[in-house]
Order: sequence, then structure tokens, then C-alpha cells
Amino acid sequence: MIKKAAGEIASYLESLGAEVRASAADVSFTELAASSTECAEGSLFAAFPGSSSDGRKYIGDAISRGASGIVYELSSADGSGDFTGVPAGVPADIPAIGVRDLRKYLPALASFFYDHPAESLHLLGVTGTNGKSSTAWYASLITDSVNKRRAVKGLPSLGRCGIIGTVGNGFPGELHHTANTTPGPIQLERELRRQLDLGATRCLMEVSSQGIAGGRVEGVPFRGSAFTNLSRDHLDFHKTMEAYAAVKWSFVRGDYANAPVINQDDAVGREFTERLVREGRKVFTFGEATGGKEPLLSFRESRVEGNGLSFTVRYQDTERRVTLPLIGSFNIYNALTAAGMLIADGMDAAEVFEALPDLRPLVGRMEMFSREGSPLVIVDFAHTPDGIEKSLAAAREHTRGTLTCVFGAGGDRDHGKRPLMAAAAEKFADRVFVTDDNPRSEDPAAIRRDVAAGFTGAVNSVGRKAEIRTDFTDRAHAIREAIESSKPGDTVAVLGKGHEEYQIVGKEKRPWSDQRAVREILGI
Repeated sequence: MIKKAAGEIASYLESLGAEVRASAADVSFTELAASSTECAEGSLFAAFPGSSSDGRKYIGDAISRGASGIVYELSSADGSGDFTGVPAGVPADIPAIGVRDLRKYLPALASFFYDHPAESLHLLGVTGTNGKSSTAWYASLITDSVNKRRAVKGLPSLGRCGIIGTVGNGFPGELHHTANTTPGPIQLERELRRQLDLGATRCLMEVSSQGIAGGRVEGVPFRGSAFTNLSRDHLDFHKTMEAYAAVKWSFVRGDYANAPVINQDDAVGREFTERLVREGRKVFTFGEATGGKEPLLSFRESRVEGNGLSFTVRYQDTERRVTLPLIGSFNIYNALTAAGMLIADGMDAAEVFEALPDLRPLVGRMEMFSREGSPLVIVDFAHTPDGIEKSLAAAREHTRGTLTCVFGAGGDRDHGKRPLMAAAAEKFADRVFVTDDNPRSEDPAAIRRDVAAGFTGAVNSVGRKAEIRTDFTDRAHAIREAIESSKPGDTVAVLGKGHEEYQIVGKEKRPWSDQRAVREILGI
């Protein structure tokens, strides 16, 4: 059990060179919290100015919930002097530890508080526009499969591989959901400690561009990084693709023990590789073998087989023909990103390759639903032009008849990608039903009009003109009509929300699940 005394914490911060002012009270804490709502007896509440509010305003709330101590930003909000609300407003029996530039020292403090969990497990970070969640999921599944085979052979376990990211934190079948893809330092160290205590020796963490830009990975002790791909997304935040790529680069090029694992079939990935090589750095490359110099981890001769994919994978002298029970050629890249990260971190390539057929889809990622006499229905998280194009291209490979796409665009996000999403859908689908997807504060009809501006009437990938409908004000109605008007051999791709269990309208999160809607319509 974690137990840290106030005096011990103050001394540690001083050893880092921090300016510290601590009250005389000295009690012990069992949890570190960045939100007053997380506080209970034994909690140390970290109070500091954030991007939207000043956490020091909630010191009273934290104490009322049982917080046993406060560590707070010493400087005033405008930086002109010292914050005067502490310790005057804190009871004498509650320790108050003032720290100048607390946010700077927060990663080290969180690591210290939870007994430096990253020193006992390997933390690996994956970034990119698409594929991060699947990569983390596959790495955990590969590790589980390898351990099962090792147990049969009487070999020791390699330990579990945890997940931190969009679909939750933990292990397959044991995920708990969180607010951010990339957690803050306190939440991260707490979760790493929890996973370590549950037997993890590795953890794959999704690293979002917003998390990087917001400083949430500064000081985090990653052992390795990986880059999946880059396509248009989050330009409401980054403004330009160049700025978006620069943020990703700042993470990928970090000074880690493992060589960065980088997709060579992505243009930005190749650029990153060239820059690293010019710096004299080693790179763990992966991609398709197309002649010439092969990536370090390569695949060739890929083909669709039923509801799966087969290909030959090679790393140095290890080669194997494998079949993935997944659809979408991009899933080969996701699986190889995971495999590459594990191999770069010391796992045996032969054991990794042997585990690949045991992969299964992540919830809401090319997840398939069907019953006898029904069309195939695919639910996927694709919410970018590139993601939609790849998901529909994959669905087309498994469609004998008509392909219908149901999607919408999120409100209060990059307006520029909306018509591009329409063009991507029109390129592959025979029918496109535009509906709502987290409209937030915007008028849903206005969002649908923005999307509709991207339709051109061009023929699709199989030489047909798509039927376009933009009048679906209700997502449930759009999904039901798409499925009930399709027949066996047809495919319906419901895109955009994936694993999400809500629809954001205004500031309200309303319960919603694409998977649940599909199951109800199909009666499964």
C-alpha cells in the first residue's frame, strides 16, 4: 500500500531544486489527486492553475471531501507574488505544501508518490492519426497469447501488457474508461502502479497530439515510441498539417532506450525516418516489402480470405505465413506496429508471429455484426477523411452487393474536414446516409450541410454513382433504414462513434451506442 508523509514529499521536492514552503503538520497520504472530486480520507490534493480553471479554488471542496493534505502552486495567478489563499484558509492539522512551478515538478512528484512504477515496467508510447487504440489492444493480446503458449511449454511468463488510451485503461476484458486519451501525470503514475501490481511488465500508451502539445507527456519515462500514420484531423487545434506533424515529431524523436518504430508506407513516417537517420539515430522500420531495401519488419503477398487477411511477415531471419481474423489492410499495419514495438522491446519475433492469428477486433474498430438473412454490419470509429476511406475500402473487399455508409461529423471541431469526409464516403459507398455525430453546440443541420458540400456526383470505386441522403436528423433512424433496406451480401458501415457510449448534444452527454442499436435491429 502506498504511504507517503508530508515531510517526505516536501524533502523530495526540495531535492529536485524546487522552492518549497511547508506547514508544520506532518501526516501520511495514500492517494494523490488532481481533482477535488477524487479526494477522500488519505488524499493529497494537488492544486494549481490549469487551462480552464485554477485548481486552488477547489481546496475547500477537497478538504470537505476528506483530503488529508494540500500541495499547491505557490505563485499568484498573475505571477506577481505569492498565492495568499494557503495556508490561511487551511485548518492547522492539514499539511499545506507550497511549491513554486508545481506543474513543472508534478510528473516527478507523481512518480515518487507511487514508488516509480515505470522503473519496473516498460512504458511504450504510440502516436499517429489512426491506429493507436488498435495497436495498444493488439500488443496486449499478443502478449497474452505468447504467455499461454509459454505456459504450455513450461516456460516462464513474460508478464502482462497493459493499455492506456481511448477505449480505457487496463487489460483486455478489464478496461475502465477515462476522460482523456493521454492522461495527466498523476492519473498516469497511479494507473501504472495499478497495472504493475496486477502483473504488468509492459504498458502501451496512446499518445495524442493534444496530450503532447498540452505537456501531458513531459517527464514521462517512455522506453520507446511508435508512429502509425498522419492524415487530416484536429486542425481546429493545430491549425495546419505542418504544426500537427511537428507535434508528433517532438514525441517520436525522444531519447528513448528503444529505436522508434515507424511506418515506412506513410509519407510523414518516411520523412521522420530520414530525419532520424540524418541525426545518426537507429530506426525500427516496418511496412510492405515491395522490392529494393526492405523495412526491418516487413510483410508481402497479402490477400483477403473470408473475413480475414493473410500475409507473409518477416523480421531478419524469422518468417511466417499468418492469417489475421481481422478485416481491412490497415489492420496489417496496426498489427505490425504492435509487433514491432514488442520486438524492439526485446520480445522474440517467432513468438510474436505465432500469436498474430489470435488477435481479435477491438470494440468499435471494424467490429462485425450479422445473422442469417441479414447484411453484414460493420461498426468503426473512423471519423477522419482518411479513416473513412480506409474503412470503406476494407468493407468493399467483403461486399458482394451494395455498400451503405452511415456517418456524421462532430460539432465544434475542424470544419474543413467535413466535405473531405463526404468525398471519402462517396468514393467507395453505393449509398451514403449523413446523420448526426456529437453535434455539441452547433446546429446539426448546418453540420450536415457542410458535409454535403463535399459530394460531387462522381462515380465510386466500382463505377457507380452513390445515392446520397442528408436528411437523417436521428442517428437511430439512419442506421435502421440502412440495415432494413439492405439484404444478404450487402454491407452497412456505421462510422464515427465506434466504442463511444454517448451522443454529445449541447453540453449534454446522452446515452447512445452504435453497437447496441445494431444488435437491436438485427435481433442478436
